[in-house]
Amino acid sequence: MVAGMLAIGGIGLVASLLLGIASKIFYVAVDPTVLAITEALPGANCGACGFAGCSSCAKAIAKGRAKPDACQAGGADTAVAVAQILGVTIEVKEPDKARVGCRYNVEEADTKFIYDGAKDCRAATMLFNGSKVCEIGCLTLGTCVNACPFDALSIGPNGLPEVNEYLCTGCGTCESICPKGIIRLTSQTRRIQHLYTQDECTSPCQEDMCRLGKIGDPVNINHLKRFVADIEMNTNERITPYKAPETGKRVAIIGGGPSGLTCAYYLARLGHSPTIFEAMPKLGGMLRYGIPEYRLPKAILDWEIAGILEMGVEVKTSVSMGADFTIKSLTDDGFDAFFLGTGAWDTRSLGVEGEDLEGVLPGTHFLIDRGLEKETPIGDRVAIIGGGNTAIDAARTSWRLGAKEVTIIYRRSRKEMPANDIEIEEAGKEGVIFHYLAAPTRLMGKDGKLTHLEYLEMELGEPDESGRRRPVPKKGTETIIEVDNVINAIGQFPVTGFLKKDGVALSKRNTIEVTNPLTGETTKEGVFAGGDAVTGASIAVEAIGAGRRAARSIHLYLSGEEISVPERVITKKSILPDVEG
Repeated sequence: MVAGMLAIGGIGLVASLLLGIASKIFYVAVDPTVLAITEALPGANCGACGFAGCSSCAKAIAKGRAKPDACQAGGADTAVAVAQILGVTIEVKEPDKARVGCRYNVEEADTKFIYDGAKDCRAATMLFNGSKVCEIGCLTLGTCVNACPFDALSIGPNGLPEVNEYLCTGCGTCESICPKGIIRLTSQTRRIQHLYTQDECTSPCQEDMCRLGKIGDPVNINHLKRFVADIEMNTNERITPYKAPETGKRVAIIGGGPSGLTCAYYLARLGHSPTIFEAMPKLGGMLRYGIPEYRLPKAILDWEIAGILEMGVEVKTSVSMGADFTIKSLTDDGFDAFFLGTGAWDTRSLGVEGEDLEGVLPGTHFLIDRGLEKETPIGDRVAIIGGGNTAIDAARTSWRLGAKEVTIIYRRSRKEMPANDIEIEEAGKEGVIFHYLAAPTRLMGKDGKLTHLEYLEMELGEPDESGRRRPVPKKGTETIIEVDNVINAIGQFPVTGFLKKDGVALSKRNTIEVTNPLTGETTKEGVFAGGDAVTGASIAVEAIGAGRRAARSIHLYLSGEEISVPERVITKKSILPDVEG
């Protein structure tokens, strides 16, 4: 009995000695930083961070393999707590949310085959790229729903995934598992920076190119936007969009027209500090000084501009680049980047005899003077040369100023006329006379004052570089008419000579040269450009688009990121796949 007890005691003693030795040899130190981070994490072990549990995530964060905000379940509070443990600060940013990019009912696309195997989107994609003829549509098998660690996804009544934004943490599991790229993480900030590609289930929103027009009625985007904007203005309750935390970066916006205002707006939303430098007394560019009151009431324009300025945009008016400041002087003042949106403010010459007679007016100058509320007296008989919107605006304005006979002389036919159809129709209803296939050849006067205009009839030949048929003069068709005023509206062009001293390259047309129209980069680092100063005179929506794309590029530049463009970006020339079939 005693011997047995001694044996057991001996075994216990030996075991204790061995454990003591093992603890010395195999001792595993617990990193206090890892322990502290583990305690700060919620312990959900959901795997949304990409690691096998919270302890693995904590080790990765401590070793720098993961960021302090790696935990998706804990949210911003957990990220701040982890950052404090590490002795670093984190940038507060807008949370990402999952968003389903496909809106078409699954029944709207024909089925290639019935897949009776595993109900998995990835497996279906491996077989003929999915079971649906629509290449950009959702496969609807719910793989993303099953993979979501937070039960934030479900299949809706139309067969497409739906996102519960209150449960979604923006972990990205659904995005990584979707083989069609239909569901993605997004936020207002991401959407500002996003360029849509042909592979995405989206509409380019250009009237006759609307995808919904292929399966029904196209979206009347203009009237929808007008409806929403009118509600906001008439209720006097402005909807303030999300604005990212301030970055401390300053951007000089040269020109307060459509492109400059747009660029400033989006830069402010991205957290930067834009300042608009405008040569005219008020902002708006050609929206204010080139479009008449009857077409764009200034009260509406003022309301829209005020909303942009409320985002934190500073303004300096009645200052001109080249005269009052340069890129170098603004750089010395602390600006980090620049956007050139100086527009196209000058009128092309008619190039005919008598153009310097009293009574001959440049179209843009005529409309600008009206915008500045200057006196613009005209006579009873007014002829407008040109066929664009400026010509129509000048004609309808002349009629409102008391002209008794207003004639538009255009060298091509009605079919080739570039002005908006509705504007042409409205001008005709107001009594404006259209004389097509005619071009001025001489202006005549007495005592330095305009009295007559001579024109020559034209016929259309082969198409020119614009794609329109080239007008050819018909010999022996000279005609002389009495006029009191001739308004030249054959085209506008930008004045850009002042940029040469700042090292900004110009094209052969004296427009600002950009290395890529989708980024707005110029040949000078940190200087971007867009709108009419780059493309020549165009419509306002083109300038707005250029301003937004430039804001994206400037944000990437200020963030130290590469300024790149995704492949297959949607442009006006893109041929998009049908959603039907």
